[in-house]
Amino acid sequence: MRVFDSLSPVEIAAVLGDDIDTRLLTELTGRDTLSILDELALAHDAIEVDGTHARFTSDGARRQLLKSVPPSRRAAVHAGATRILMAQQTAADVLKQHLDAGTPALTVAERARALVALGDALLRERDLNSARETFLAAVEPARAAGDAVTLSRAALGLGAGTVGFEVQLVDRAQLDLLDEALRALGDRDAGLAAALTARKSIALTYIAPPDERERLARTALENAPDPVTRAHALAALCDAQAGPSHRAERLEMSNEIVGIAHGAADARLELLGRRLRLVAHAESGDFTAVEADVRDYAALVQTLPEPIYAWYVPLWRASRALLDGRLDDCAHLLDSAIRHGESAGSFNCYMLTETLKWCLFSTREDESALRDIVRAMSEYSELWALVARAHVHAQVGDTDRARSLIDAVAPRLPELPFDSEWLPSLAQVAETCERLGQHAVSGWLYDQLLPYADQWVIEGIFAAARGSAHLFLGLAARAKGDPVAAQRHLEEALARHQAAGAPVLAARALALLGVPTKSAAPNEGSGTFTRDGDIWHVGLSGVAAPVRHVKGMSDIAALLRRPHEPVRAVDLIGSTAAPTSGLGPALDEQAKRAYRQRLNELSSLLADADDRGDSRASKALAAEQEALLGELSGAFGIGGRARPKGDAGEKARTAVTARIRDAIKRIEAAQPDVGRHLRLSVKTGISCSYEPERPVHWNLTS
Repeated sequence: MRVFDSLSPVEIAAVLGDDIDTRLLTELTGRDTLSILDELALAHDAIEVDGTHARFTSDGARRQLLKSVPPSRRAAVHAGATRILMAQQTAADVLKQHLDAGTPALTVAERARALVALGDALLRERDLNSARETFLAAVEPARAAGDAVTLSRAALGLGAGTVGFEVQLVDRAQLDLLDEALRALGDRDAGLAAALTARKSIALTYIAPPDERERLARTALENAPDPVTRAHALAALCDAQAGPSHRAERLEMSNEIVGIAHGAADARLELLGRRLRLVAHAESGDFTAVEADVRDYAALVQTLPEPIYAWYVPLWRASRALLDGRLDDCAHLLDSAIRHGESAGSFNCYMLTETLKWCLFSTREDESALRDIVRAMSEYSELWALVARAHVHAQVGDTDRARSLIDAVAPRLPELPFDSEWLPSLAQVAETCERLGQHAVSGWLYDQLLPYADQWVIEGIFAAARGSAHLFLGLAARAKGDPVAAQRHLEEALARHQAAGAPVLAARALALLGVPTKSAAPNEGSGTFTRDGDIWHVGLSGVAAPVRHVKGMSDIAALLRRPHEPVRAVDLIGSTAAPTSGLGPALDEQAKRAYRQRLNELSSLLADADDRGDSRASKALAAEQEALLGELSGAFGIGGRARPKGDAGEKARTAVTARIRDAIKRIEAAQPDVGRHLRLSVKTGISCSYEPERPVHWNLTS
């Protein structure tokens, strides 16, 4: 781009700043890189060149060169840099520097496009207020230039960027600009018009009825001229059809979004599709699929530096920990989600983590924390908030307030929007009625819940799983005086909670059924893991199921014999799964615990690295494990054999990890509760161990 023939590369560099990318100089001058570097080298007293960067040796040297460049030429240089950089994913501060200085040399249309590019950069960096101001600043020059495309991109940016991962809602300025852009665009760009229509469908959340939002999303879908635009329209339709009657359709649509995005190498769109799919899987009660979704999402989010996507991973893991009854883990992961969300400036994160806090405090029966929650809710007057406040008042024993609120909202419950919060709100009403005793709304409530009996009640974007809808049908049936129906639904809820490996929810169902929970809670007490030829019989506190023999089954049996003791992978490779001697006397109990804790941490980190395909991290972590085990080889009597050297430990780790994971998948297909328990409790790596949260007495003899 030969536009600065009257200026030397050194003078252009002086205009650009103290630290210059030589590739930008090449594009600005239209000259080849070698000639640029040669000319910069001649000015070695003023400029140092290091690879693709050039730096002035002093500010005085740069100022001296600038004296020879008139202001109009300086503006032209900055304008040229702006034209180049706004087509790239440039840091916001760099683009703003050149845009501000180059504005006199830019056309009105160029300024509008540059402002949209700057807004996109600010969005990536999560400077949301500045991004909003910048998109709004782009509107007037876009209007003046008659540039409907740039006006449309400003409208999309004002909501949350092209992908719309977290669209700002109840935003009149955004809606007005979307309408203006659609009018200005006319029929000139079908793809952009479809994207604007899809965004309008989402932006109308809480403003327009679901059928109006669905109509807009379907219009966008019908007019989408390419797969990526179709994916955006599908995402809007998923959002418009967030109620429980469209779960199957949302699962199908989210699968299509993921496929389109993956084919287009659009990581942000793929993350959106995976988020939608995860929620549909959770609503189906398919938590094995949910865990796979979380792993895939976590691996993909590693490729993006933007924090808006990252906080979902600890949130979802915290939600799963709550299902498992791992309350301390839940609290720790919840704190991590909050930190990530705050750095992203995410309002979604605030709402979802507050919901998970509520569920955690409820499980812990933390009355003080629950009272803090109900005080915070008092500022909201929407119907959903009144329902939630009634529930919390009932939880802390304020039955008079709870009853007063439920009596007041009961006639209005049919007004609840049929969206993602409809089923959780009705579940909260059922919980409140159960604590208050019989209530007139219970019959209506039961009838509303019954068509969705096979679904799970999921708060938000899997902030928490409240349980199978059968649990709340059981509560509603009890509150309307139908003990037979209540028994039937609670028994079904128990079975589904146990199958999902959710001990806290299973204990809740057992308590409602009048069964003592301490002795009967899942994943506690006794288990069966016995072999008969090529068949293993596997079960937890119930009927055992057959699982065909693979090598990983013997590895697991060896670990079950020695809970909380590390066993090296090289010993499992050659093990007959016979009992071996325990820890030697060389370490005291405190030291043993410290070693075990670090080995467990390394096992978890290795598993995460393997899931991400991060071979460099895997090797480093494996080396640390190998070194630690070398220190322990004299203290832990593992088989009485010499420890292998070199790569043998890493090869054994890879082989044993693969075959244990394969065995657990087979177990999970036959006995989901056992598979879930083992997946949480068996740690693999250079050293492997069985670390159950609760003691299980295993029958390991045929």
